[in-house]
Amino acid sequence: GTLLREDDLIWLKKHNVMLSFSFEVFKDIQEQQRGYCYDIVDRNIRMVDEAGISYRIWTIITQRNVNRLEELLEVIKNRYPHVKRINMESVVSDECTFEMMDQFLKSFLKARKKAEQLGLIIHNSRSASLGFPNM
Repeated sequence: GTLLREDDLIWLKKHNVMLSFSFEVFKDIQEQQRGYCYDIVDRNIRMVDEAGISYRIWTIITQRNVNRLEELLEVIKNRYPHVKRINMESVVSDECTFEMMDQFLKSFLKARKKAEQLGLIIHNSRSASLGFPNM
């Protein structure tokens, strides 16, 4: 999401390319996990959204944001009105404990209901094993 230029939009739209942005949505989480690029990625997502190009947001869920998934969806819907798909992946690291995975599952299931209310589709790489259709 940091390398996108306005000139790229014409080609992307012409060729019906779907983009995927790795983005944590909350500025503090984005900067902790990916460095100080929040403003650039936010601007580029808005630019793509306004241009009518299909895209999804891919976000990594950690202990810092696992209890904020419903809030995350509301922020996405308000800031990026044309996005339809959000991929939420739990972090794979030392912090990925049984307790973290349990909390992720509980939060993901609540967020799934919120997503339906907002007209969004959320996905996780384990969604099929949980009985949810793939995107």
